Amino acid sequence: MPVCPLTGGDMRRWMTVRSDWRRPEVADSHTLWWSDAAAYGALFPRPSGQEVAAFYDFAEYYTHRSDGAMSRRRATSLALRILMAIAYRLDHGHEPVLDWWERLLPDARRHCLEIGCGAGGDMELLSPYFETITGVDPDRRACRVARDRGLTVHEAIAEDLPQAVRDMHYDLIVMLHVLEHCLDPLAALQQAGSVLSDDGILMVEVPNNQALGRSLKQDNWHWLDVPRHLNFFTEQSLTTICARAGLKVQRIEYRGYCRQFDERWIATEAAIAARHEGRAEATAAEFTRHALQQALLLAMTGLAPKARKYDSVRAICTRA
Repeated sequence: MPVCPLTGGDMRRWMTVRSDWRRPEVADSHTLWWSDAAAYGALFPRPSGQEVAAFYDFAEYYTHRSDGAMSRRRATSLALRILMAIAYRLDHGHEPVLDWWERLLPDARRHCLEIGCGAGGDMELLSPYFETITGVDPDRRACRVARDRGLTVHEAIAEDLPQAVRDMHYDLIVMLHVLEHCLDPLAALQQAGSVLSDDGILMVEVPNNQALGRSLKQDNWHWLDVPRHLNFFTEQSLTTICARAGLKVQRIEYRGYCRQFDERWIATEAAIAARHEGRAEATAAEFTRHALQQALLLAMTGLAPKARKYDSVRAICTRA
């Protein structure tokens, strides 16, 4: 039985993910384990570094694109437009738009580091505010796209930052949906903390596995994405691991409500369900069924507590 890295206690079997929906030719299922004491989940057995690299070896992953994770498209049906309009009015999350970034930025704006920078979209957004901005990502294709945009990016994993990165200290460090991918998330946070300036800010955001959307959709949930995601956090476990890494959590924020009712999100979850069942594509009837499930989710979450409503949770940290 796996041991929880945050508590040292036993974990219980939580969920079987039927397949890797992004690589349907691979017939493996995956077992997730959960610590009730830590409110944290993990994939066991842990893959090797070589196996992790293979998990991203397919035609297109969002970090390979310059347009980011999810380019929103206009809903094509009146029902979906109404669903989105209601969700928009109920969404009080902290989305990382330009105004949000400007409020986050520290007084000292010399050096910025993004760990898990992908193709560099956030680096481009932040670069006017800093003297230097540096990125790190393990994905060679994503690094190539970022460098083509004129950005300084190092190909490396978060748990082992390159010497050129460790030689500096940074006033803002961004880890946006990174920890869930790391074989050793504690080591990744410790590495980030070691290069954070005395008055610097570290922003770390992960999928929120306490969300009702995750509970409702189980292994069809868009943000589960096993086996690329190896760790499954909640507000409690994110706060715990940050403290274990020598960081002080100044505040917790939530984001990601409206997008759960976007047509592309619904289509993705329908596709995931179809792939788990051994079919290449979802039917129109299956898309409709998933859209109805999202309508139910809207009714369940509109006035729900933040931890149950939003798909992502974020910690804003400083050095302890």
